[in-house]
Amino acid sequence: MSKPIMPSTNGTVQIDLKAYQQWQQLTKLLVAAQVESKDRIVKFDAKKLTTALTYGLQLSDSALRAEIVNGSAPSVIPQSHYTLWPRVEGGVDLVWSNGDKTIKKGLLSEIELRQKALIGGDIVSAKINDAKQVSDIRKLDHVNIESELMTLTRAFIESGDMLGMPERLIVTHNNKTTLVDDSGMPYPYVIPQSVVAQMQLQVGDQVDLRWYAHDLMTMRLIWRY
Repeated sequence: MSKPIMPSTNGTVQIDLKAYQQWQQLTKLLVAAQVESKDRIVKFDAKKLTTALTYGLQLSDSALRAEIVNGSAPSVIPQSHYTLWPRVEGGVDLVWSNGDKTIKKGLLSEIELRQKALIGGDIVSAKINDAKQVSDIRKLDHVNIESELMTLTRAFIESGDMLGMPERLIVTHNNKTTLVDDSGMPYPYVIPQSVVAQMQLQVGDQVDLRWYAHDLMTMRLIWRY
C-alpha cells in the first residue's frame, strides 16, 4: 500500500505521479458526469457516472465493472445464462445477475468472441468451471446494453514519420471516421512498441481500437485483421 500524501519535515509534499495522474483522470470523468448541482445535491448522468466509477475501479483491477442500480428490480438470469459485456482491453465478461447483484463469472478473449460470432449484449448459456474456463457456449438472445465503450473498426495503421516519430506506428482514421479529442482536434493513437511486436503490426494493416467515451487515454488496440 502506498504512503498517504503528507508534508515532510522540510515542508515539501511527495506524491506518486502515476497515482496522481490516475486520480486526475477519475476526477475529470466525475466532473463530466455531473449534470446539475443545487442545494448541496449533485445530480449525475447515470451512463457517464457508470463510466467514471468503472474507470476508477480499473485503476486497481481491470476485471471490475461498476453498475448504477436504481429502485427497479432487474431481471433474474438463470444460473447457467450470462450476458456478454465488452471489455476495454478486448473480449467480454460473462455476467450473471440474481436480481440484487451482478457477478462476473468468466470471460472470453477477443479471438474466442470472433470465432463464435458473438458480440456484446448477447445472452448465452455456458458451462463455467471453478477455474473460470468457459465451454459449451450457445447464444440464446440479444439485449441492448448501455456501455460507454467506443470502438473504431478497420482503422488503418500508418507510419509515425508524418508526426515526427520515426519507427513508430500510429492510427488516425478508418474509411468513415477520424479520431478526434473532445475539442475536435485530431488525436493520433500511437501504438505501444510492445503491442507492435506482439501482434507483428506493420503499415497498411487494419485494426480495431476500443476506449471509454470521453477518455482517449484508455484506448487499446484489440484486433488485427
